[in-house]
Amino acid sequence: MKHATAGDALRRIREAHGQAFPRVQVVWDGVSVTGSKPQGACASKPAPVLENVQAKADPGRLTMVIGNPGSGKSTLLRLGSLLPVPGARVTGGATRLSVVGADAEFNAEVAHWPRLASMATQFDNHFGLLTVGETLAFAAANQQPAVPGGPTGLSAEEVAKHIGLDNVMNTRLGTETVRGVSGGEARRVSVGEAMVGPARVWMLDSFSDGLDAARTKAITSGLLRPFAEELGGTVVAALQQPAQELFELFDDVILLRDGRCLYCGPVADAPAFFEGKLGLKREDDVSDPEFLAAVCSEPESFGRPGRRVASAPLSDVPLTAPSLAAAYVAHVVREDDSAADAPLLSSNGSTGPLDKEQARAIFAASYARNGFAQTASVSYREVVNTVRDIQFLQSHFVRALVLSVVVGSLFSGLGVDDFVQRISLIFFACLQLAMGGAAELPVALNNKIIVDRQSRVNHMYRPFLYALSVSLVYLPIVALETILFCAPMYYMVGFAEAGERFAVFLCITLIMVICMTATFRWIAWASGSLEVALAATVPFIALFTLFSGFLATRSNLGWGDLGQGIYWFTPISWAIRALAINEFNAPEYDAVIPVPRAPPGTMMRKGTVYLQTYDVEPEDEWIAYGYIYLGAFAALTMLLGSVTFAFRIIGEPRGTQRHSSATAPVRTVASRGSTPGSRAGDADTGSVHPARASLDVPTIGHASGAATPAAATGKVSHGKKLAFRDLVFDVRLVGAAAKKAAAKQAKSDKKAEADPSVLDAGAVARGHKRLLHRISGVARPGRILALCGESGAGKTTLLNTLAGRTVTQGHVMGSIILGGTAIAATQLRPRVGYCEQFDRHLATATVREALEFSAWMRRGHAATHANVMAAVDEALDLLELRPVEHRAIGDEKAGWGLSRGERKRVTIGVELVADPSVLFLDEPTTALSSTQARDVARVIRRVADSGRTVVCTLHQPSAGVWSAMDDLLLLARGGYTVYYGPLGPVSRTMVDYLESLPGSHPLPDGMNPADYMLDVIGSQVANTELRGGVRTAPAGGEPALASRASTDAAGAHAEGKPAAAAAAAPTRAQLLRGKFIESAAKATLDETLDGMGIERDSHSRRLAKTSVAADAHGDASRPNFCVQFAMLTKRASVDFFRDTDFGLKRCVLFVLLALISGGVFFQIEDVDQAGVASLVGGVVMGVIFVSAITANTTSVAIGKRRPSFTREQAAHTFDPTAYGLALTVANLPWIFVFSVLFTAVYALMVGYEFSVMPFMLLVVFILANSFSLIAMVLGFLAETPQLVTSLLSVALAVASMFSGFFLPRADIPDGWIWLHYISPQSYALEAAIPAAFVCPEGEPLVSYARGPCGTIDALDGGVLKKDVPKLDFIEGLYGLEAQNSGRAIGIMVAESAALLLLFIFALWRLRSKAA
Repeated sequence: MKHATAGDALRRIREAHGQAFPRVQVVWDGVSVTGSKPQGACASKPAPVLENVQAKADPGRLTMVIGNPGSGKSTLLRLGSLLPVPGARVTGGATRLSVVGADAEFNAEVAHWPRLASMATQFDNHFGLLTVGETLAFAAANQQPAVPGGPTGLSAEEVAKHIGLDNVMNTRLGTETVRGVSGGEARRVSVGEAMVGPARVWMLDSFSDGLDAARTKAITSGLLRPFAEELGGTVVAALQQPAQELFELFDDVILLRDGRCLYCGPVADAPAFFEGKLGLKREDDVSDPEFLAAVCSEPESFGRPGRRVASAPLSDVPLTAPSLAAAYVAHVVREDDSAADAPLLSSNGSTGPLDKEQARAIFAASYARNGFAQTASVSYREVVNTVRDIQFLQSHFVRALVLSVVVGSLFSGLGVDDFVQRISLIFFACLQLAMGGAAELPVALNNKIIVDRQSRVNHMYRPFLYALSVSLVYLPIVALETILFCAPMYYMVGFAEAGERFAVFLCITLIMVICMTATFRWIAWASGSLEVALAATVPFIALFTLFSGFLATRSNLGWGDLGQGIYWFTPISWAIRALAINEFNAPEYDAVIPVPRAPPGTMMRKGTVYLQTYDVEPEDEWIAYGYIYLGAFAALTMLLGSVTFAFRIIGEPRGTQRHSSATAPVRTVASRGSTPGSRAGDADTGSVHPARASLDVPTIGHASGAATPAAATGKVSHGKKLAFRDLVFDVRLVGAAAKKAAAKQAKSDKKAEADPSVLDAGAVARGHKRLLHRISGVARPGRILALCGESGAGKTTLLNTLAGRTVTQGHVMGSIILGGTAIAATQLRPRVGYCEQFDRHLATATVREALEFSAWMRRGHAATHANVMAAVDEALDLLELRPVEHRAIGDEKAGWGLSRGERKRVTIGVELVADPSVLFLDEPTTALSSTQARDVARVIRRVADSGRTVVCTLHQPSAGVWSAMDDLLLLARGGYTVYYGPLGPVSRTMVDYLESLPGSHPLPDGMNPADYMLDVIGSQVANTELRGGVRTAPAGGEPALASRASTDAAGAHAEGKPAAAAAAAPTRAQLLRGKFIESAAKATLDETLDGMGIERDSHSRRLAKTSVAADAHGDASRPNFCVQFAMLTKRASVDFFRDTDFGLKRCVLFVLLALISGGVFFQIEDVDQAGVASLVGGVVMGVIFVSAITANTTSVAIGKRRPSFTREQAAHTFDPTAYGLALTVANLPWIFVFSVLFTAVYALMVGYEFSVMPFMLLVVFILANSFSLIAMVLGFLAETPQLVTSLLSVALAVASMFSGFFLPRADIPDGWIWLHYISPQSYALEAAIPAAFVCPEGEPLVSYARGPCGTIDALDGGVLKKDVPKLDFIEGLYGLEAQNSGRAIGIMVAESAALLLLFIFALWRLRSKAA
């Protein structure tokens, strides 16, 4: 049966709604956009993004956008979708969407229809716990209006089928902790969301990222083309590395260079315009898209000596971006006066009468559905997403229940006279429940980016309604969390027993938690990053807690009328007031007692006295007022959050930041298909081959003179031949997959279970899955071995196995020979360099600093200043990084630093300076533009030509990248070898082999051999449509070999053969491997491996994890511990100094916190119990705030540095112990600065004695260091920022709870006393509180005087004590002794040392995981 195509589905839509679908032309009429250019971590300056762009995209045609990184492609597409550009503004011109053939009045109306266009942005952000099907179905439901005639767009199932997602519809997209779809599949989901609506214009930004050439061409020809032809749609796609075959599928092309339009017109005319009209001449065999990409990226290079220029003097040829743009505009005006052929003015014609009313019904509304339907849809999705987030729910519910039980057991048995402990418990309960909402920060920020795209880019729902929905959905979670905390704790402590009082307690705390959660969510939505959100919470938390009326009573608050206003504003003060009244107005407190500081014999109700001690009104109506105020505050913050969400645009990054051409390295255009065939003949000699002339390798000069590649000087580096035979890798499975695999293999793996070191080819150990099947090959010095194949073929797995990075993840069997010596798996790591796919570096380090550090660390004892500098200089020249050697690497997410291509070359450089025997690179060209990819390929070529052995995986290589390769190991899905051998001249050797396979077809003229290779083996999809499971071969050939296996299996089932017989049919990968085994290429490989003395059938022998075999290079150890520690300390110190978020902003936060706290307790009247309690509360909150702000800001800083540490530890660059010590030492000066700032400001404002300040500074310094170490431990142990935030909140809560303030040490139950003894805050309070109240020696006590030498009247257990010295009162209440301050300091130092050891343990644990 013939399968329905995308054209069929679109045709049905046209028949139903054809007259309602306008043909829309997009015109950029002189558009100019100005944004900001980052100048570091926090500085920026205005910079043009687009300059006077004149371009257009016609309906019924496919338009491609090509441009250099930072050229404004993403901005152009956003404007074409009628979207604002975050961080930029339009300063000139206009973008118009107009209906072809319509009158001006109607087009003026159409200009305000945002749903005419949809956009797939460059970044893939999704709700990871939803499945692919749920995500696409949600997008379709919220983009297609309910109108007569049926669906107005493709369904989720249809889009999934035609973009290759139908087999993962029930798979979750995935998160950092939940495994999901691949990166390419996530990219297609983003594209699919833009395609399921009725939009007439599709703006696709880098839609081919992560997709192989066959998949990209299939989507273009099978979906984009029918959309344009059947529905008259307009398609504009920005592409990174378009192949010639893909380029020819488009109709028009827009070329951008540094924000200027160089060309807009037919694809076929573009090369001729630049060659014939402007006089630029490409080199032989350079494809059209590569030539045009070179024009966009490096027009100045055409004026270099040796570059050919056609038909015009060099001085007359426009080379700069402004001159090229001006030349194109002049050409349009000169040759198109009548507008007959003007690319900017021509239209695609009218489609006939348009049903304007029906068009309005479909497109005019800003959103397809009404507000109620949007709210219901979003709420349901939020419920599903939340219910599936088990980690989130567990962290909230378990935290609430554990804290409840701990607090309840800790405060159990309180008497009615323990009013200080009871009010402390009320405050602590409010504080902990309120702070639990801080866990919303990372979640709300992550979701903000997703919702921002769905609501503003794809117009699925109103942002306001999402904010309202998420607030409503979280109400049951907040309610359950509050119940879990309040119910056990309330009755364990012994609060008022009446049920109605528990109900009041529960309701007040619940509304208060809703207030704080909404506040934190509002802060997150108003912030642009987690760092800003965390910083913004500090003043809120400080104000809400310090002005709550507990730490300082209302009459003792500072800041005058402003302080009183804040007191009445903060919801925590209202909650504490209502809860205190609810408790102390209970009958249990009806007894009368004397009133402090009142005439003798003055008696009052006990509960009233307790309330007045904390300036709380005793009337019950204040509980009702609390309900009203808290409810209004909750509603207001929800509304404020929703409004903020609706108007605060965070958005995704615009893309690559533009770099000044003055600092850009000189680049050239690579030639396609120029692989020298001579290399195959001398491959075994290990000689160094001359650089390809076609790659045009330049010489980069520097201060010491011109440098030349090592190959040119005859210098051969430490490259060694790497041979591997019969490699087998079985990975361990976990969870349900492991159980299923174990049950399936129970009968076949008994032998392996008895002796897992002996496994035959077919046996797989229980709980394992085989990813590589007897892979063999050789990588030689001076040559590049490319590992290629479709997704799931095992390319990266093989690369990791060869680099010794899979020894802890499963069983590796076979033989690996390096330099003629058998080598163990663990000994591979120090001998090789491994460049990961993702570039993870310290953002503040410069390029030279990164290379020098790697060279010193990885060259061992043999490293000297001379050879390290020589290696760094050589790498800078080889990698063409000399122009940017003193620039910071930067943070790509923050939008500053190097470009992607430059970062990739830095990644290669830090491995290259280690002089590895073999250099491994994992997909070095993925996610780069064609120019960047070509630059990277060129420098890899130069690395190989310098005598090194290079092995790299390639995903979708362009012709320019492919021309740099020498040898190929081609894998099919499942880890089977399809081909190994040299590529040959213009890849002829490989092509001849593939053409010889049954069912394959000849290489079409002009086709990239790399695309042909993937097409022949059936890489996910063919270049033509799949019909009935069999791919129709081009030009009438027979079905390709890649499809035969599934065809044979289907045929077996159709003929009535048993299912087992059908299942036993060989897969296509096994058929391809079988052909290779029978080939001459395999025979040649076997002869080579036999000649090296490698045994055949070595797949049954486990690759040893340790070995005595070694050579001088491999045994070279890292520098000694002291050298490592010194270098790491220097690097960390410089890093912290340059990181303004870590240093300057933390200084501001500490000063701000000290000012707020000091203002609250400014010159407080400590002449009564409430005043003294307020001063003690000030010390306590100072300790708590210092702990919290240090821990939270340190965790953010560690989150930035964890990725680079993981990369360095995977290569065993340095000792984790040295790193831990260095990070701690480098952090100490900053902690000292923070401590000085906080102590000086706070102590002076509160009025502590000057003699006490040095001691207080010491306490703050040690305390801050302790919590900084706690944050470091959790930051390196936890996998996600959300988990770090949750763990830190628990750690801070436990430390505060057992500090001895909320419950004195003597009252802590024996089962919990150990937590008091390990809490750093307990010793900080033991040292600081008595010190603040010690009367100087020789000073007399003065009754009811201010200062440490005064006395007060104090209630103790319901008994009024007169004229009590303040220090005696404090020591009696909290169980503290002034003479123990020195002991407390000593214990704090010892705890810091213990935390340092724990930190080092966390680093070693992360290193073992990185291995």
